Amino acid sequence: EYFKNPILGEAFTIIVNMHEEKRDIDLVTVSDVVGIKKAALLADVLNETVTSAHAEEYAKIVRDYYVRRTLAGKMKSINPLDEKKYPTPLDVITQVEKETKLASALLEETEEVSLETLVGEVYDELYETEGGKQSKDLIPTGFIDLDKIILGIEKGEIIIIAGRPAMGKTSLALNISLNVAKKGVGVLIFSLEMSAKRLIARLLCMEGRIDTNRFKEKNLYEEEHERLAKAVGVIPNLPLKIVEKVNKTVDIRSVIAKHTAREDIGLVVIDYLQLIRDQSARGRSRANEVGDIAKTVQAMAHYYNVPVILLSQLRRECEDRPNKRPRLTDLYESGDIEAAADKVLALYRDEVYDAGTKDKGIAEIGVLKHRDGPTGMAKLAFFDYCTRFENLARLESN
Repeated sequence: EYFKNPILGEAFTIIVNMHEEKRDIDLVTVSDVVGIKKAALLADVLNETVTSAHAEEYAKIVRDYYVRRTLAGKMKSINPLDEKKYPTPLDVITQVEKETKLASALLEETEEVSLETLVGEVYDELYETEGGKQSKDLIPTGFIDLDKIILGIEKGEIIIIAGRPAMGKTSLALNISLNVAKKGVGVLIFSLEMSAKRLIARLLCMEGRIDTNRFKEKNLYEEEHERLAKAVGVIPNLPLKIVEKVNKTVDIRSVIAKHTAREDIGLVVIDYLQLIRDQSARGRSRANEVGDIAKTVQAMAHYYNVPVILLSQLRRECEDRPNKRPRLTDLYESGDIEAAADKVLALYRDEVYDAGTKDKGIAEIGVLKHRDGPTGMAKLAFFDYCTRFENLARLESN
């Protein structure tokens, strides 16, 4: 059905069957199978000498024109002025997005790789990275104790950072983004809750260790003005992009596609999952929608081969327990979130619940899921006044 000319489609099916039967394939042998009438038409079409060296490019041309014809047919069937079929403009947009999503799925290429190639790559990677060297597919978070457990951020994976409100999910994601960007790795941040200007203000306070309240009040100390000037010299030069007012899966995918095509993006951050909307989710429960969105984000990470840090809320019920440290079952609205994640990091600060705690200024990062490694818990220092995380081990040794 990919071929506009049905005779070519039939001939292709015959060629595939002949190949499986290990028969010789040329114009004569194929014509013998398709019949005299069709053979003459086939000969007229195949009147140019071609080479198998470009078979993949030819296949893409056939595929691309099939997608164009499919889209053209679908678009003709959509009449935006049909108010009976589409009561609101949003219904029209939803239908268009649905059809384009189906068409885009045809463009997602898959490639089979031999076991010999895979074994060779894994073997070479082991010896390239032994002796403490960092794998080229792993990006350190910049937090020593956390990287000891998760080893770093890996291409194509999805990392969930979960926590209750005010725990510091956004701050942790921004800290990791800063650490990664400072190594020259491109970072793309989707800010669904906070404006880009507010996000930049937080980054400046974080980098300059500036009190966020004094920053808002425009009442900085002299030394804070100096640190702010240094931060202003650092942040604009980082390979960091912020995208706001984009909360639909189809738009998020489009932005990721554009940026990964134009530049070297090594990390995508989405803040946060429960604010993402999927236009094709009409009629489904919110729990199912959130689970499907998590799977869609997982597919984006795999397709564009970039790691995605996806922030997520936790259920309120975790605060009703004596031990309020998060569990996997606390993930908000859907167990499918856990299934989609390669790593789940849960943020907990005891001082949020107990002002007199001995762990004041300490954040616990529970690694609740690690698809390819151990779980555990890392401790970081957290400076609430500037929402900055740092390595606790380094501070304790000073």
